[in-house]
Amino acid sequence: MGLFDRPKINNRPSFVDVLGSSFMQELLYPSDEMKLLTMIRSGKYDSIEINFKEKKMKTVYLSKTQDASKKLNELLSQGDFQDITLKTHKGKVTSIKNTIKINFD
Repeated sequence: MGLFDRPKINNRPSFVDVLGSSFMQELLYPSDEMKLLTMIRSGKYDSIEINFKEKKMKTVYLSKTQDASKKLNELLSQGDFQDITLKTHKGKVTSIKNTIKINFD
């Protein structure tokens, strides 16, 4: 059951039923905030950093640890703006962490 999915009381439609769940979500959260909530709820990221400019979300940095056997070419093709950190031990890659940068308008 989602945030706006509520059981009907006395079999009458609720305000949310009439207007629609997606309308209510857009009303309460602008689209950039919905994107951010989706990213947070996905559970894919180790950390999420949000930068603001003039009290508005400007940039989001999404960091996650990758499988050490993943090919560098695959990581490079995943995002337009990203930082990739490699850790090695005795000449072998032991850890890969990439941070993807997303700009909001």
